[in-house]
Amino acid sequence: MRALLLENDAAQPRNPLETEEALRLTQYLLDRAGEGAFWADAGGRFFYVNEAACSLMGYTREEMLAMSVDEILPPEQDRLFLELARKVRHGGPYTFEVVHVRKDGRRFPAEVTLSYLEYQGRECYCAFARDITSRKQAEAALRKSEERYHGLFEGVPVGLYRTTPAGRMLDANSALVRILGYPDLESLLETNVGDIYLDPEDRHRWQRAFEGPGSVRSFEARVRRRLDGEVIWVRFTVRAVRGEEGEVLHYEGALEDITDRRRAEEGLRTSEERFRSLVQNASDLISILDADGTVRYESPSHRRVLGLEPERHVGRSLLDLVHPEDRQVVEEALRQLLEHPDEVVTFEHRLCHSDGSWRVIEATASNLLGQPAVRSEERRVGKECRSRW
Repeated sequence: MRALLLENDAAQPRNPLETEEALRLTQYLLDRAGEGAFWADAGGRFFYVNEAACSLMGYTREEMLAMSVDEILPPEQDRLFLELARKVRHGGPYTFEVVHVRKDGRRFPAEVTLSYLEYQGRECYCAFARDITSRKQAEAALRKSEERYHGLFEGVPVGLYRTTPAGRMLDANSALVRILGYPDLESLLETNVGDIYLDPEDRHRWQRAFEGPGSVRSFEARVRRRLDGEVIWVRFTVRAVRGEEGEVLHYEGALEDITDRRRAEEGLRTSEERFRSLVQNASDLISILDADGTVRYESPSHRRVLGLEPERHVGRSLLDLVHPEDRQVVEEALRQLLEHPDEVVTFEHRLCHSDGSWRVIEATASNLLGQPAVRSEERRVGKECRSRW
């Protein structure tokens, strides 16, 4: 032990008492070190271990000094010491991870730093080891968490991303690559986010929205796909991640392709406008009734045919507006429509003109309860009426 602590003769103190004191101090420090200290000869036999080493391995000092390095390693690593000894002898100190086996047979991971020292022609090896079980468990938990996060990140059908305020893409999942039409993730990460927008001002607009309170916003914008140049509508859900001073560090969120929805909405809007135009300009009387016969809408043609403003009867029951002798006919028609919604019912009844006369109306009625264009919170029945007198 004493020889190992003296690197060369020149380094030895001139006073033998000083030498003895230095050796005792060195051994005192090693014995109380937090890491296990192991000293072995060229054959791997221990000739010094400190208290931490004994505690680490579960042996007494006397037991350890009768053992070799191979006895604290798994059987499958019985030649590890010789390989590492050759490595540090030519390359200097080396830090590595290895499995150790305690006296009770329990295995644990250790981090070891192995050094080589030659003194008076004798090969000596010094190893400092510490149990890294907790670190390994933490690393495994982190790895599992990252795998789970990666699975979720890649498994969702919407695009996920993180970007800097300046527009640099930090991360994205494969769904975003697909939605934006990029050949691969690398090419997307090289793109400035502002270049994706059809109108770059759209990004500046939602960035300004984050100047106020709140950290999550939703926006819709048009973007151009990379490969085919197609313009699509997307919906962003963006969260601003802020620093301690409230500054935006980066944005993260989800992107969803809503092109089909926007096209459907546009188609529905066009259809409704066309329907509204046809209804407003139709020569026939067109009414929409609730299931109980209450008038909810009358077309402008009522003004021409009956001399009444279209809103005049809204909210009143149709039965109150027809000739008393025709009410039973109208009731039967409405009942038939409710019981047989796929049928079209034709009947005649009389409606009162503003001049007090009665006009005979031929009515063709259809059940439109299932039509979104005419459905509201209350169920409705639509009836198309053609004047005939």
